[in-house]
Amino acid sequence: MVVRYTLATETLITFGSGVL
Repeated sequence: MVVRYTLATETLITFGSGVL
């Protein structure tokens, strides 16, 4: 569960970085 949450957060950060 924690790993899934971390993965989702990392993906969101990566996506945000890509957009920015």
